[in-house]
Amino acid sequence: MRIKTAIMAVGLVFAATGAAQAVTVQKSTFKNTQLSLFTSLETTIDCGNGTTSTATASMFLSGGSFVNPFGTGSGTSVDVFGFSNGCTGQSFGDAEGFIQGGIIGPNQPLTSAQLTGSVDANVDFGAGGTVPISLDLTFTGDGPLSSSRATTETKTATTPSGPFTITIQRGAFRNRSADVTGTITIDGVVFPVDLTNGATLIDNSSTTITVDKP
Repeated sequence: MRIKTAIMAVGLVFAATGAAQAVTVQKSTFKNTQLSLFTSLETTIDCGNGTTSTATASMFLSGGSFVNPFGTGSGTSVDVFGFSNGCTGQSFGDAEGFIQGGIIGPNQPLTSAQLTGSVDANVDFGAGGTVPISLDLTFTGDGPLSSSRATTETKTATTPSGPFTITIQRGAFRNRSADVTGTITIDGVVFPVDLTNGATLIDNSSTTITVDKP
């Protein structure tokens, strides 16, 4: 997301008195790009000694980028549910973590993005220790681009000694479904990913103009 703020003082003249009244005009622009994915994972793993078994899990990913006066960066929230390794017997109900950085895109107009990185996620809210999770995924926009816009206005005006408030907000939202390919690795188990329309690429922005009389 990108936030740009400009503040300036201007003079307004009220006809009733001919006196100039200073007001503060603030314009804030917000822009954010995101990607999200929910998938069920399954793969056959080699247990050794000529035997194989199945590993399963479900995962939710939500990533985005931001730039604001307090810092810049990007990251992805990672949630794994119901992991089970048939070879080792290991299983857990939930693991949560956050990967710093590792996001490229989504580009415009939401046609591609890449997500990489790793984290030691907390298992069962930390009670079960941690589990290593790594991502290497490519998102390719597929399907029509959906978009919408909205405008909200608030106006207040009284005598020169009273309040003077004008708030105008405009927003735009776009999204597109995406195919996903690559791998998700959980505790050493590599899950291949090949999904059609399995993810969503998102782009939203808003501009707010606020006028206040000090």
